[in-house]
Amino acid sequence: MWAVFVTAPEASVKDVQALLESLHDALGVLDLSSGPAKGEFAVLTSKNLASIVPPDLGVLPLRTDELSANHFAKASLEEINKFVREKEKMLKETLELSTHHWVVMDRECLEGSKQSCIVCEQKFEFNEDKPSGGENSEDGYTNEFRAARIDQEDVLSMLNNLDIANMDWEDWADDEGIVDDYEV
Repeated sequence: MWAVFVTAPEASVKDVQALLESLHDALGVLDLSSGPAKGEFAVLTSKNLASIVPPDLGVLPLRTDELSANHFAKASLEEINKFVREKEKMLKETLELSTHHWVVMDRECLEGSKQSCIVCEQKFEFNEDKPSGGENSEDGYTNEFRAARIDQEDVLSMLNNLDIANMDWEDWADDEGIVDDYEV
């Protein structure tokens, strides 16, 4: 499951809910016709991860108060990355969320005509001086990240393919992954 951070301060639960359903509809993996369902995305609104109950993560429809105290409203991409890096163990082990990829819903995502979201990826670096892989490898994830604005219909496919290493970042976005139209 992937974390979703909503940075647009005026975002409504209705708009975020519609966008989450749209992200899932791309692959037809979510059916809300028979009641609440667990999706592939978990909206995180609190920096206090201890207050989050794992079975509630990713359940749609969202609660009507879901965004009432959103700690990530107006957060920069760098602030979100810092949060993910600082809370990596709990996000990964307790909440079972990916800490290598996450989604940001900014103002452009919710209101813009592009129908796109920002996908972020933690950077991985190979140590060119030593053998790659194995126990003595110095390859690894860094504290750096890259971000790209991706069409909503491609977000779930992109994340699935990146997670299983079926495709690389460069198959979806340029190597730098610069988001130049980020709007909180």
